[in-house]
Amino acid sequence: MMFAKPGLLRPALLAALALLAACSNRGDETSATLKTLAALQAAATRAVSPDEAAAQPPLTRAVLNTIDGEFIQAEIEKTGSRAFMYISAERNGQAAGSEGGRLLVWRTENDVSLTLRDGVLIETRGLGGDLVSAEGGPALAAVRSRSAGQGAKRQVYSALDNKPVVMNFVCAVDDLGPETIVIVERRHATRHLRETCELKGGTVVNDYWVDSRGPTVWRSRQWAGPNIGYVTFRQLTP
Repeated sequence: MMFAKPGLLRPALLAALALLAACSNRGDETSATLKTLAALQAAATRAVSPDEAAAQPPLTRAVLNTIDGEFIQAEIEKTGSRAFMYISAERNGQAAGSEGGRLLVWRTENDVSLTLRDGVLIETRGLGGDLVSAEGGPALAAVRSRSAGQGAKRQVYSALDNKPVVMNFVCAVDDLGPETIVIVERRHATRHLRETCELKGGTVVNDYWVDSRGPTVWRSRQWAGPNIGYVTFRQLTP
């Protein structure tokens, strides 16, 4: 699996992160970003005993405050694999395609990428059985308006033999109301939107916690296809 296994940050890593952040302030932002991700992932993959784990501090807001730029954490639910991801490409408005908005390609250091349009997953690469392309559909409209809606959408997945599989969904988005969530010691006032999509043979449910005053999706749980399954996202910074 491309993502790092769940784990904890070591005390020695805290000083390293601060140093790397200082490097980014001196104009070496790309290099510092990659090194920071590598350090985070190395800490996450190192095996520890239960006693060690209990003694180690988790990821904290103090650590995140030393890092410039936007970062997310993504987790593939069925494997428990995690990765910290940075923005490798950004397109806005007409440059982002027919559905517009802010399109961000989030990438790991080992070149797995997840593409989100205004927080809605539209593409994956490097995981096998990838989501080749997707319409934002009613979820995208609901996230932008922070309200309920309904409609159809089309998604294309890559089968394990690399043949495309097209899925057409009929979806409804419910507004489950205001909800305050906490992401690494920071509270966010959000609206919880739930998209339920019906297709032949099953139901897909996607959840979005959207900032109550702006467009940021602070947390989400989204289906990336029959091979990958559900992916959860947390917006760590800014």
